[in-house]
Amino acid sequence: MTATTDTTQTDSAELTYASTSRMVVTRRWTIHVNEAGVGNAETIILLHGSGPGATGWSNFSPNIPRLAEKYHVIAADMPGWGESDPVTWQERDHSTALVDLMDALEIDMATIIGNSMGGGTTLRFGYEHPERVHRLITMGSSSGGPTLMGAAGLTEGLKILQKGYRQPSFETMRELVDVMTFDSAFATDELIQGRADMVLAHPEHA
Repeated sequence: MTATTDTTQTDSAELTYASTSRMVVTRRWTIHVNEAGVGNAETIILLHGSGPGATGWSNFSPNIPRLAEKYHVIAADMPGWGESDPVTWQERDHSTALVDLMDALEIDMATIIGNSMGGGTTLRFGYEHPERVHRLITMGSSSGGPTLMGAAGLTEGLKILQKGYRQPSFETMRELVDVMTFDSAFATDELIQGRADMVLAHPEHA
């Protein structure tokens, strides 16, 4: 249930993207994670949603310091996002990526928290690998319905997601946050700019 080493950062006041960042080489991909908390405690793995510039850090950075006070916390960038390996659409297999990540980190069991696309991965992981799951928590996730389009075509959210890949500016990312969040007041300018910068830094993911 726990990581085998106690090397993670425990001082939540000092947690930054850089201080928690590491690359993990797994069987199939190299996966970027932000890791913090108590190394010998229960592990919580945070899975981000889709969209331009989405990462574990951009989705969960406000939550990580509080969770790290009690748990071993890992916010992962799925292959095709963030600083993880690029993949084609056909190669995306986030459930397999997650089990590979847990194996590489020698984590037998974890609580999985997934947002949007990450929630879909969480559900799939739960029925494919139930023995690796302590708890499952999803937010705004789909169970894999037949279509993401409404009667009039793409939803407002999907339209702005597409725009974000074509025009990854601060203004576009602000629009994306406003559409996708319940209360966008929690999204700082730094976080929004970080998503725009991530798209520009990794055009291979687009």
